[in-house]
Amino acid sequence: MTNDMYRTIVVGFDGSDHARDALVLGALLARASSARLIAACVYGTSTRLTSGDELECALRSEAQERLRAVADVACDPAPELRTVRGRSPAEGLQRLADREPVDLIVVGSGRNSAIDQVVLGGVPERLLQGAPCAIATAPRGYAGTAPARLRTIGAAYDEGPEARAALAIAAELARATNAQLQAIEVLGPPINILTPRPVATVEYESYELVGRAEDERRLRDTVAALPGVEAVAVPERGDPVAVLTAYSHELDLLVLGSRCYGPLRRALLGSVSTPLVRQAACPLLVEPRIAHESADAYERSSSAIVETPGGREEIG
Repeated sequence: MTNDMYRTIVVGFDGSDHARDALVLGALLARASSARLIAACVYGTSTRLTSGDELECALRSEAQERLRAVADVACDPAPELRTVRGRSPAEGLQRLADREPVDLIVVGSGRNSAIDQVVLGGVPERLLQGAPCAIATAPRGYAGTAPARLRTIGAAYDEGPEARAALAIAAELARATNAQLQAIEVLGPPINILTPRPVATVEYESYELVGRAEDERRLRDTVAALPGVEAVAVPERGDPVAVLTAYSHELDLLVLGSRCYGPLRRALLGSVSTPLVRQAACPLLVEPRIAHESADAYERSSSAIVETPGGREEIG
């Protein structure tokens, strides 16, 4: 894995303050990974538009006008500008990611943004279950508080393959930015509810000590094996959401691994990641375990148009 781990980053942009938050985060991650940056504004309605008709042209012009607000945001690198036709922000960004080599979609997490439907509204399930790339969210007000570079990156870790993938991505970003990496594992109880009660009562304390020591040893060994990065193991106990939310106040980025249940990947729909989108003080990046997964179940009944420097491309 190299510093171009993210080759193309798309920011969902609608001209709102939350879109500006997303654009600043997208530019920060683009610098870290030497990626191409695209700001995309989705336009359309629930009806099937005809390319070039009066309504389609009016909606596209409005999207182009919203993209002009990109110039008000200090961005390095400067983003390419796209308008994308879709029945919702989620659908438009989904289609763009499906048809181009997009590695990461960045959106704002403010509840009042139209783009916020991508993360917290009814549409997001369709995007987040099927998007063939990672998803990042910028907290509200991030444009005014973003650091010049990533200095401290956290990775939510357990022994699962999704967490290992997230740790690898976090380590690569830390190497690229000379940031410190914190591998945060919220350790559960060493015995579960299926353990016979006499055993739980008599042997709990000694089993707890042995189990905790073994869990912490595994975490330290995993972190020590990461090459070329300053990394620390952070074992914790407690509620995962509460622990990770607390650590988010000390981090510049928190990386999670998505779970893979069912035919499509569920990126931000887990019991931990969903509340973290609302509560985390730092940006959240959810990395898929499988980079490209079939999205055949995703409905593709309408077409989309992507504006490119060379013309308009019909998608769908």
